[in-house]
Amino acid sequence: MDRQGFPEIPSGFVREIESYGSPLTQGLAAALDGEPSVAVRVNPAKGVPDGKWDATRPVPWCAEGFYLPERPLFTADPHLHQGRYYVQDASSMIIARVVAGLADGRPVSYLDACAAPGGKTTAALSALPPGSVAVANEFDRKRHVILCENLAKWGVPATVTQGSVGRFGSYPASFDIVAADVPCSGEGMMRKDAEARRQWTPALTAQCASLQREIIADLWPAIRPGGYLIYSTCTFNRHENEENVEWIINTLGGETVMPQPIDPSWGIAPGIGTDAWCMRFMPHRLDGEG
Repeated sequence: MDRQGFPEIPSGFVREIESYGSPLTQGLAAALDGEPSVAVRVNPAKGVPDGKWDATRPVPWCAEGFYLPERPLFTADPHLHQGRYYVQDASSMIIARVVAGLADGRPVSYLDACAAPGGKTTAALSALPPGSVAVANEFDRKRHVILCENLAKWGVPATVTQGSVGRFGSYPASFDIVAADVPCSGEGMMRKDAEARRQWTPALTAQCASLQREIIADLWPAIRPGGYLIYSTCTFNRHENEENVEWIINTLGGETVMPQPIDPSWGIAPGIGTDAWCMRFMPHRLDGEG
């Protein structure tokens, strides 16, 4: 990856992470100057030709995912456009394992509230038990078009909507599982996205944390009694992660659950400064982004 012109990691971000005093964050800032990994997730309903890639490095937490030794020209590959695979960061592939664990083999109603561009959505659709019903929503009109295209390529049926998540709260108790990969400050992208470094400020993280709580509060009534919320970000700070999880517990009455066992050898870390069950993906502990 060409890092020419990449800005320095914001010093305020480094101070924030160091202020947690957790051994889990030691080495994180240095890792963000390393090379990002390349991974793909194969569509189990279509597959790719045998021998297409060297698939000797599987993603530990995703049966359909594996790492590539280098990044090919994906846009020139007809198999990508046929929906035979999806280019996705390995960390994001955990969604399939989570969804499968929560559904536990039963048909469910599933809402992906912040779905574009569709990576986590396609993974979840492939993991849902037969007979499940899925809705994928995106607020931004341009991103909604991309979501529709990617879901059409994947070939698993879902209803696609465009608009604010607030309307789902007006249909109480409609979904067994609601996934909210909420808009965030994007610290987890700092290894491969220069803009994620340029845009970072403490004010941005505070603004994002507030918006995330607003989104979750709007979605909460749409979850059936005994149903599940999957809350995720692509950022590292506690304000948008553990503190919001604790807000969900203390304000909305949720409790955290572990949908499937996590192998310690995978390098997935627990939450920082909380007893709530969380999964942290950090590039100095595993092969994936944040």
